[in-house]
Amino acid sequence: MASRDAEFPVAELQARIEAILRREPAAVWGCVVTSDVGMNHIAYLCERPRGRNHTGPAVLASIAPDAPLVPASCVKLFTCGLALEVALGQDAFETSAHVCGDASDTLCLHPSGDPTLTADDLGALARRAARGHDVRRVRLGASEEAGYDARHEGHHPTWEVGDLERPWAAAPSWFATVDRNAGGEFRSPRALFLSFARRALGLDDDDDDDDETVHACEHLENLSYDARRAAAHASAPIADVARACLERSDNLFAESLLPRVRVGDRSRSRKAPAGADLGEVLTMAATEAYGLRGDLVRLVDGSGLSRHNLAPPRAFADAIQTALSQRVSRLDWEVDAARFLLDSLPVAGRTGTLAGRFAGTPAEGVVRAKTGTMTGVASLCGYFETHADPRLGNVAFAIMANNAVASAEKLRDVVDAVVCAIALARVSP
Repeated sequence: MASRDAEFPVAELQARIEAILRREPAAVWGCVVTSDVGMNHIAYLCERPRGRNHTGPAVLASIAPDAPLVPASCVKLFTCGLALEVALGQDAFETSAHVCGDASDTLCLHPSGDPTLTADDLGALARRAARGHDVRRVRLGASEEAGYDARHEGHHPTWEVGDLERPWAAAPSWFATVDRNAGGEFRSPRALFLSFARRALGLDDDDDDDDETVHACEHLENLSYDARRAAAHASAPIADVARACLERSDNLFAESLLPRVRVGDRSRSRKAPAGADLGEVLTMAATEAYGLRGDLVRLVDGSGLSRHNLAPPRAFADAIQTALSQRVSRLDWEVDAARFLLDSLPVAGRTGTLAGRFAGTPAEGVVRAKTGTMTGVASLCGYFETHADPRLGNVAFAIMANNAVASAEKLRDVVDAVVCAIALARVSP
């Protein structure tokens, strides 16, 4: 890839991108590049016919911009952005233990789906909860309010085994994890807490689960109303989890953030209709928040690991332009959520999953973007923090390849060449 090509008029960007994508014809490509200055303004600056009035972002170049494609990990843009809108970047995952029962002699655990939870955290929680209480029994509870569901302790049903073997695959558990399921071993926080709490209480750790000392509780409302919180463990703020998720493309963190998503923004957050699964909630929230076409977007998980996810390039570019506009919103929660999202994206040639890409190119240090990679799939969606030509305003882009036979490295080279071409475009070189 040429690192310092000559600048060229933005009017030639379409032809340049088409030529670059022809380098890898054995793939289904989708691409869109937009500017927030408006179509008429761009046309005026380029001394082209102004055409009809257009109030949305100016489309500087596009190839199949509305084709529903598998976006891979770019789905995390939606998951993290929407989770941040509700959490405002301050909420945390809280795993708690409660003393309940008619005689206040029962200790219950309420998991929260905390992806950073460790065995040491659970052990300390059990010891704190047992201290000062006349507890004789231990049972396990699950909080629906926190988005935890014991049925999700395993693979998402649409994840393919071949993808799970890849280094970018999520850990073998969806929500409930301890020590990030190190070594690929699923360790239920409920089972571990049971063991730690029994030990702290001096109960026999070898008791059978059907013994009188152990009772199962599937939902929070099944516990007595007088349950008192005995102890709690809080994770780092949701904003920190989201930042790590985007920088490292952490699938486990993304799936843990997914239950935090609600339909509507922070000021009018509401739950999805009864019966909707988490993928449907994410789809509804994304289409509403970013003004996307619902018939073109279908999301089934939070990490993008499922090949059942479908969304067009325009959806990601529009979502990024929405976040860019919200950075100057009059609503504090919008400003915070947008800044957290945009500032958490990897920087080209510097951080995260882009640390090894774009070095020595016009995009280095000025592009922030989310990567997406699976066998036969490559995507990159992001924006220019500072484009070399400020007259182009905020420039966002989304580049996606599906059904490719080339290696991930070759696909990345093509995608990176497109981004560098965008960096070199000028209204008047």
